[in-house]
Amino acid sequence: MGRVFPSNFAAAVLAAFVLVLAPLAVALVLAVLQLQDLAATSGTTSARAQQTGTQARAAREALVGVERALRQAQVLGAPALRDAYQAQRIRLLDATRALATGLDEAPALLGSVFDADERVRAPFADNQPANALTAFDDLLRAVDATVEAATRRLTADQEQLAARPQQVSRRLLWLAALAVPLAVGLALLFSWYLGRPVRELGVSMRRLGEGDLETRVVVRGPADIVRLGHRLEWLRQRLATLEQTRARFLRSMSHDLKTPIASIAEGAASLDEELYGPLTPPQRSVVGVIRHNTERLLARIESLLRSDRPRPTSEEGEAAAAGNVEAVGRVDLAAVVRNVLDDHKLALAHRRLALEVGSTQAAVVGDAEGLRVVIDNLVSNAIKFSPPGGRIELRMDADRDDVHLSIVDSGPGVAPGEEERIFDPAVRGSAALSSGAPGSGHGLAIARDIAQAHGGKLRVVNVGRKGGAHFVLTLPRLPEVEDAPV
Repeated sequence: MGRVFPSNFAAAVLAAFVLVLAPLAVALVLAVLQLQDLAATSGTTSARAQQTGTQARAAREALVGVERALRQAQVLGAPALRDAYQAQRIRLLDATRALATGLDEAPALLGSVFDADERVRAPFADNQPANALTAFDDLLRAVDATVEAATRRLTADQEQLAARPQQVSRRLLWLAALAVPLAVGLALLFSWYLGRPVRELGVSMRRLGEGDLETRVVVRGPADIVRLGHRLEWLRQRLATLEQTRARFLRSMSHDLKTPIASIAEGAASLDEELYGPLTPPQRSVVGVIRHNTERLLARIESLLRSDRPRPTSEEGEAAAAGNVEAVGRVDLAAVVRNVLDDHKLALAHRRLALEVGSTQAAVVGDAEGLRVVIDNLVSNAIKFSPPGGRIELRMDADRDDVHLSIVDSGPGVAPGEEERIFDPAVRGSAALSSGAPGSGHGLAIARDIAQAHGGKLRVVNVGRKGGAHFVLTLPRLPEVEDAPV
């Protein structure tokens, strides 16, 4: 099938354009020929009408001259007017022949004229003008019959000429009725025919975008489109290979992570059950936090094994899932903040950080787990970069359209000029590098991606301020929730 296509798509489009224009071009040529024929016929008829009128006038004038010569010869004598009669006679016969040219009845008409002329000429030549005048009436009738026949022919030609524009118009309408639908049909045919390779490419791209890596990419058409299909097939194979590699990596990593985390969970459970001795209330609280977080990690790993897409729990791995809003619903943002702070109670207590929280009850639409990741990253950074004995302020306010969550730490802050750069993946600010705090530089990138996926934004304010960094998370708010201080 591909062999019927030209070597490239541009040539195929050009060929289709020429073929679509061909019926219209033929119709235009035929229309021009029809109009030229009409113009030629009109010119011929006009010239014939002018010639017929001229010859008719010449014949009648010659008849008058012949009659005058005959009557004068009757008075003055035939020999005296012989030359005048002969001149008028020759003029009459010439005009009659011209009038009869092209007539179907020309032989009969000319024969009648010549016979009548002979009956006039013979007596005149015998010096009998009276007898010639007697025969003149036959010559007059014969010439009048010829003139009338020429006039009838001219009238018929003029009637045909008058009807010709309508005939030409009908023919042009038939040409248009045939050429335009044919051109439109060819245009639709070529549009479908040339659009098929593009549609096949589009279907293949959509399948790849939907994650179908099993169906081969097959494209038929011009050579350049086929080459593009081959490249898309190469991309499919490459993606399939990468997907297999990713799946193997996830299975391996999930298994390697589950074993030590399960051991931690078992140890925490043993401590919680006081198998190794009684626990004080603070110790039981620490064990509870450990058990809760190990259970969360195990649940994340199980979801990784069930999922077709990577959904890692580490900072680096979560970058792959950033921006995916899945379990969309109403989210109580204040409750999410409380859960995150509960998870970090041990870290806050260990670093002796003072926490000041001011919150307003407000709801947003989104993925509760994704928003928890954003807030968790911000709180983790605040704890990590604040010095022991420092202070963290967390405040949430709501206006008519948005909810604003502000987190201020007491760390080194953000250097001027780095307020956007720190949101790039694997990038850490100069202050973070100089502090020596561990980190991969993915946390803020993940947080901003998830915020943007929720229709919100994450930004740093008061760049270069003394006393720590100040981040503000803004999310669209559900308006039906009443403000209530928490």
